[in-house]
Amino acid sequence: MNQVVAALPALEYSLRIIKGPHQGQVYKISSPQVSIGRGSENNLSLNNDKKCSRKHALISIANDGSIQIQDVSERNRISVNGQEVKSSALRNGSIIQIGDSEISLHIKIRASALAKPSRTPARPGAPRAKKKSSSELNPARIFLILFLLGFFGLILLSDPQQEEAPIDIRSPEDIEAEIQAARELKAKAQEQRVRSKATGDRLTQQEAQANYVKGFRDYQAGQYERSIKAFQACLALNPDHVLCQRYLLLSRRKFNELIQYNVVLGRRYRDQGQFAACTAAFRNVMAMVKDQNSDIYREAKANFDACQIHLQERF
Repeated sequence: MNQVVAALPALEYSLRIIKGPHQGQVYKISSPQVSIGRGSENNLSLNNDKKCSRKHALISIANDGSIQIQDVSERNRISVNGQEVKSSALRNGSIIQIGDSEISLHIKIRASALAKPSRTPARPGAPRAKKKSSSELNPARIFLILFLLGFFGLILLSDPQQEEAPIDIRSPEDIEAEIQAARELKAKAQEQRVRSKATGDRLTQQEAQANYVKGFRDYQAGQYERSIKAFQACLALNPDHVLCQRYLLLSRRKFNELIQYNVVLGRRYRDQGQFAACTAAFRNVMAMVKDQNSDIYREAKANFDACQIHLQERF
């Protein structure tokens, strides 16, 4: 490659690919012109970028330090800092879009340029060289000092957003490791959800079983109204509980039979003139039915009132 521009020995130029198939690649510019394209003959070859032309762009560094980029592709375009251009000036931090690749330009001062030149010790007896006055300074040195001052001023006045620290480019291995860590975190969350659901289901099953046991005890004790409530609570927690379904039907049947038994018993007491027993039997019917609009309740109420009147007439 050609040497760096002679007028700018103190500057170092580099291109860093921050996005695209060649992400992370860095190219140090060591010649006044840099060609970019998909072809292998380019200084910066983007051979894996399918949207890049064989010869896509040309970067030129002039003697005065100005940098230009030119689109040399006949089909594809380039963008600088988000704007499509045919040619454009570049500066430190400029973002170049070529195909699917984004390239950042970096300019910095070489450390060797800031070091003080070493002095050669004078030989004993040798005449001392006369110190040059300020009026005898080398014009080339004056030009270089003025250029560096102007360059630093340009950097200080540039857009702060372009002066941020270079982006830390992660390798494909780092990205894959982060993806794997995210997958493991998701798997743990799903596992925790399954465990929580299993725990909740287990507690629900236990509560449903407790209601079944309570209902079964009431059923055996003849407390059919209470057993109905317990079996209904069991089925609310576990609709597929077979024993709760079975004994709920049996409890309702027994409860209806008990109602009918008290109705028949109350009628018998009424016909026999046992009005106190008649009143008690029909009171039980009304307490069990509760629905004042049902036919059974209305019949029980009418008989209860009749038996109660007869019972009061005796006294």
